[in-house]
Amino acid sequence: MLDTVDPFATPAVRHWEKAGTLLANALGLYLDHCTLLGKSSLNENMQPKELALRIDSALCSLHTLLDQQMAQARSILCKTRNEILSPATRLPEEVLAEICTYVVFSDQASDNSAVATMEDSVIGIYRSLHSLLGVCSVWRNAALVRGEFWSITPVLEYPFPAPQLKRAVELSLERAGSRELHLAGVLSPYRSHNLDILEKHTSRFRTVNIISESHDAIRHMIGVFLASSTPVLLSELSIYQKQAASFHPRSSCDFRELYLVHPDTDDPIFEFYDLLSSLSILRLNGAHINLSMLPSDQLTVLRLQALNLGYDHEMLSTLNCILSSATGLRELEIVSIRTFPNSGWPLEGSYVASQAITIPSLQTLLIQDLHFNTMTYLLIGITSRSHHMTLNLTENYRRYNDAEDEHSGVPDLTILYGILKRTSVHTLCIDHTVWSPSSEIRDLLKSMPLLET
Repeated sequence: MLDTVDPFATPAVRHWEKAGTLLANALGLYLDHCTLLGKSSLNENMQPKELALRIDSALCSLHTLLDQQMAQARSILCKTRNEILSPATRLPEEVLAEICTYVVFSDQASDNSAVATMEDSVIGIYRSLHSLLGVCSVWRNAALVRGEFWSITPVLEYPFPAPQLKRAVELSLERAGSRELHLAGVLSPYRSHNLDILEKHTSRFRTVNIISESHDAIRHMIGVFLASSTPVLLSELSIYQKQAASFHPRSSCDFRELYLVHPDTDDPIFEFYDLLSSLSILRLNGAHINLSMLPSDQLTVLRLQALNLGYDHEMLSTLNCILSSATGLRELEIVSIRTFPNSGWPLEGSYVASQAITIPSLQTLLIQDLHFNTMTYLLIGITSRSHHMTLNLTENYRRYNDAEDEHSGVPDLTILYGILKRTSVHTLCIDHTVWSPSSEIRDLLKSMPLLET
């Protein structure tokens, strides 16, 4: 009689079932021999001690191996059964990828009204990734095969110990595969930085974000890229040098540049500014560089925050130097910049007029938290009018940034109102700490005829 063929059994299933049958037959035969072993061996004059030694050997080796393999086979079969019945296995690849992307890169802020810090965002991303790895093999594989999920290299010296940090960086670089990399560096001023692991990957980095209180720690990180033996083409650089509450210098030159332009220095000055030449996005917060040397022809986004730009007229000269060649700049943000009043350069003077700043491609301009003297010079200096402008006022707009108390009196706000009437302001934000008289708020609003929000 011919064997009936199961029409639903694939070759793989038939091989598995046949192997199972052979295993069951072999185990049955082995069981029979185990049953007869003692009596038959003694009848054949086998020495009891010799037989006991052989049984012990089998129990320690063969039976241990059989137990392990049977347990492993059971585990594999259970896992396979659960996987094939899991809804995730039936999801299209693109849907699975979209779900994973949402889980990994969803907003990490615990409070919807708050903006997550870089540290919290990176930790949240990796926490989500490791949660995916623990769901099941489908989700694990989906997370591991997508290098973009691991492309953020987490050099977070707060709050992780050095061994844990090194392992996290190694895993990130390994699992990112051949993807372009994005550095998130939160650097301690007290640790001996071990960044050697990054050196052979520097050419793969496209964005670099650095946060530290330490001037030297920032230089050390940047030095890894300056020492690269292969070309580094960064598209985005953000440097945030944390400052004390009273960080603002008390003189026009009281600050420390990351790379000094001085004939007696050994700093890799030109290498540093060459590194900046490929940037399309640059954000500086508290980190001073020589802005007049900044290559700006590729820039599309520029944010300058918490910087000392000298005297008012020096700020205009510096910005004019940067922005005159930034023909593709679309977003400009000037936040908490400090300049010092200089009565020798009047607002309506010829020097200020000669420093007029035109940015033909500018789409959005943010001016935030500036003192009266800085704001008036800046608004006079930027003559472009085709962009959308947001003005964010704090209590500083009603005072001078005066190091020597020469302008300790209250500024004449009618000067500011007159300038605003000639400026296109579309969005006005007033800090909640500003308590202005209603008449002042009324005059401020009247000076902005194009205000929308």
